[in-house]
Amino acid sequence: MGRSRFRFEDLEIWKLAIEIADQLFDIADDLERKNCFVLQNS
Repeated sequence: MGRSRFRFEDLEIWKLAIEIADQLFDIADDLERKNCFVLQNS
């Protein structure tokens, strides 16, 4: 049984946003490993 989906998940803009978010998280991970940037909670 698959998970229920929201209607917006079929929108192309949503799919593009997910791809961009994945790329940004990859960049943040790389920068953190290189100690160039640290995400901090305020």
